[in-house]
Amino acid sequence: MTNKGKRYNQEFKSDILKLIQQEKRSVASIVTDFGVSEQTVRNWLKQNRDSQNSDKVKIAQLEAELKELEKYGIIRSISRKGNCWDNACAETFFSTIKSERLHHRTYKNLEEARLDIFWYIECFYNRQRRHQALGYITPVAFLEKYHQMKKAA
Repeated sequence: MTNKGKRYNQEFKSDILKLIQQEKRSVASIVTDFGVSEQTVRNWLKQNRDSQNSDKVKIAQLEAELKELEKYGIIRSISRKGNCWDNACAETFFSTIKSERLHHRTYKNLEEARLDIFWYIECFYNRQRRHQALGYITPVAFLEKYHQMKKAA
């Protein structure tokens, strides 16, 4: 049975690999039962092995990075998959700058955009705009209040 040029979706490939790796089916039985060429199945197995080795390298790199962070006393913040609250402040900032500034302007070049965004953040957003998360005061006022409380304590 020939299957030259036949395309298989990822779900089918995963099912075949599961049959071989977890249920210990032979490549020959897969070829016979599903009509997939032996070379195709062997290529899928090789790709899967390469992917697993690549994942192991990535995990080792991440572990090294975490040790480096710990060395300097940096606490990492990693949210679980699907939890959007971890980055809520950044998401709110980007939404705000887009709606209050970027969607109302057209820039001639990158430098003009860079200067305008710098002005918005440093001169307006941090010094004049009141923030709900800070009790409706500016970040500068919040820092001043924080340092005063710290001195008083």
